[in-house]
Amino acid sequence: MLPGIIGSLQAMEAIKLIAAVAEPPLGKLTYYDALTTRFRSLNLSKNPSCLLCGDSPTITSPISYIPTPCSMSEISVTDLAALLEADWTGQLIDVRQPEEWEEAHIDQAKLVPLSELPQASAHWDKEADYIIHCKSGMRSAKAQAYLLENGFKNVRNTIGGIEAWLDAGL
Repeated sequence: MLPGIIGSLQAMEAIKLIAAVAEPPLGKLTYYDALTTRFRSLNLSKNPSCLLCGDSPTITSPISYIPTPCSMSEISVTDLAALLEADWTGQLIDVRQPEEWEEAHIDQAKLVPLSELPQASAHWDKEADYIIHCKSGMRSAKAQAYLLENGFKNVRNTIGGIEAWLDAGL
């Protein structure tokens, strides 16, 4: 019941702000004691040294803490097939589980389940060329991000994974 009561209060305040009716309780904290069914309103004073809303704010726009995949590159399954037919000297890594590998795999790939990647990659050459694949591209994208974050220079993710490989009849 408590979340419903507080949610209703928040919705009412939003409606008041949108409709520009009444005065919103800016600078106030509403306290609800469900045991005694009582409300209290507390006045809050502004912190003049607040980095967002103080006298000299330094935070002026939203900051994203999610890393951008600017250095993450991809390869199509047709380009991968052509690379494997040529004299490519890199390593194709399959990060799926062994039971998925048994169902279908690319002969030139090395099976390294995603959970084992940190331990296995500790001994790999960080300058070598790696192409990662999985079922559809999600786990391999995680593997690619991990390798790039850990100093590997040439890591590509296979677009669509083994599903795209099989769909293309490769």
